[in-house]
Amino acid sequence: MAIVRQIIVEKHGRSIEINSQVGQATEFEITIPTMTAAKF
Repeated sequence: MAIVRQIIVEKHGRSIEINSQVGQATEFEITIPTMTAAKF
């Protein structure tokens, strides 16, 4: 998880949210904005 955080958050400035409930499940949400087409 530390490597994922380093790549997603520190290197690319994106975000990660983690939601976990004991005995249930863990959900990871990685937010990566879509790119817009470059104007030529």
